[in-house]
Amino acid sequence: MNEEKYLDNIKAGFIWNSIAGIINAAEAVIILMVVTRINGIEMAGIVTIAFSVGNLAMTIGKYGVRNFQVTDINHTFSFNDYFSSRIITVFIMFALTIMYLLYADICLDYSWHKSVVVFLVSVIYMIESLEDVFWGDYQKHGRLDLGGKIFSMRWLIQLTIIVGVLFISKDIIIALFIACVCGAVFTYLYNKNIHVNFQKEKISFNRENVFSILLSCFPLFLTIFLSNYIINSPKYAIDALLDEKSQACYGFVAMPVFVVALLSNFFYQPILLDLANIWENRDILNLSKMIKKQCVLIIGLTILCVVGAYFLGIPFLNILYSTNLYAQKKELLILLCGGGFFAMGSLCIVIMTTLRIQRKAIFVYIVVAILTFCFSGIIVKFYGITGAAYLYTAMEALTSFMLWCFTIFYIKSESNKNKLIEG
Repeated sequence: MNEEKYLDNIKAGFIWNSIAGIINAAEAVIILMVVTRINGIEMAGIVTIAFSVGNLAMTIGKYGVRNFQVTDINHTFSFNDYFSSRIITVFIMFALTIMYLLYADICLDYSWHKSVVVFLVSVIYMIESLEDVFWGDYQKHGRLDLGGKIFSMRWLIQLTIIVGVLFISKDIIIALFIACVCGAVFTYLYNKNIHVNFQKEKISFNRENVFSILLSCFPLFLTIFLSNYIINSPKYAIDALLDEKSQACYGFVAMPVFVVALLSNFFYQPILLDLANIWENRDILNLSKMIKKQCVLIIGLTILCVVGAYFLGIPFLNILYSTNLYAQKKELLILLCGGGFFAMGSLCIVIMTTLRIQRKAIFVYIVVAILTFCFSGIIVKFYGITGAAYLYTAMEALTSFMLWCFTIFYIKSESNKNKLIEG
């Protein structure tokens, strides 16, 4: 590939990855906006928890393999190995979703209607989890743009179907079911036709390699799973202790935070290969510069979001969701600060994965998840939505601080080793 073609692919990859990130961040906003107007705020609360459960389940399906796959620049494992491991994790995702719904039916008094909505949203994310392994291979071949295009087209189709069917039938279950079917068909056809240009081998199963991938990525999976649990723990506590209206109101003011979190993950994707190559050469100086640049960007965006939300946030959300949210202004600002801490933590996880020290993050997330599990119910029970906002921000701040302590210490120790070797 000539240099001009390579640069064009990099540019296209950044553009389409950004578009995919925007669509990914907007999907739940658009659906909730329509559901609130057509089906009411209680149904919006159900859809809110459905997206939370679906996103948590998706961390099982994706298993944290994407970044590991892309940064496997020495081709330790083949695409067949990554694909086989993804089939296993998506099946586990499906089984655990069913188990959760059985638990929710018994312990949380989920209605049949609520259970079906949660299940269908989870199926949409199962499709995305399987598709993600193809995007990883495209990116590894320098074609990040292909994954972005496929993702964008699939979600635009699904959003159009959900919104259109809702306006016609007023039934969220019918809308989600049709979207699931169309999304699955689209994913199969497009990836089948495109991926043949990158992978000529027949799909096979190598038990040893698949086990190695699952074992290597387990720490990363566990950190992402626990991170997602921490993010959504206020919603789970609200689901167990408060009503659907409270869930919807919290979901509305938390949505900008969720959007920022999703966008931050997409923005990190284009720098993965650069980080991997810089670290492969142990270029500590350029690594530090890239990290500092990303940190400054996150801090600047967080400040901009908080200031903008203070003046325009609630009026905008009122119009967006056709709901009076002036009483939740404080919660919105608190949550946005927490979103900044989350973005910093996410960046740190990307760096730790590149440095191949992702196992060290397990301790951080286990500690924070245990604290969250122990105190989320108590805080939400006594302080309601405000308590949920403080809980989220405090847990994300603690997580980010602990992760960066590990990472900075490791980079400094590697830098000192290099100085000794050069000396």
